[in-house]
Amino acid sequence: MVVFAGFLSNCLIMGVARSFGIFFLHFVHHFEETSSRASWVISIAMATQQFMSPVGSALGTHYGARPVVMVGGGLASLGLLIASFGHSLLHMYLSIGLLTGQSQLLSHSLFISLSLSLSLSLSLSLSLSLSLSLSLSLSLSLSLSLSLS
Repeated sequence: MVVFAGFLSNCLIMGVARSFGIFFLHFVHHFEETSSRASWVISIAMATQQFMSPVGSALGTHYGARPVVMVGGGLASLGLLIASFGHSLLHMYLSIGLLTGQSQLLSHSLFISLSLSLSLSLSLSLSLSLSLSLSLSLSLSLSLSLSLS
């Protein structure tokens, strides 16, 4: 069950970050902004995840992994829902950049720390879950890219 949950978490949450290049050109054309300003959307999300990962690990240690990951999933849903109503890049910075970035830190950092602290067989299965989720998110992004073009 842990492997399946890790697979879904990494496929859905990290798949958004990995497939941002598909939406990049649409953001540039839709908001009529430069590519450097549009690239800040995913940069803020990744910076939030990377710099705040110790906070996510501390929250997971204090409250437990399950409630923290559930809050992370809720933040991811909220961030993407708010982004769908966005009318400017500032909305994208706040919704995808901050909210989705925080959900990535809460879910992904706990998944990685959980896989490092468990036994070898479970760590191997979690690693398999990570590799499968990355390959599935790559195939989904390729199919989405083909359907948008």
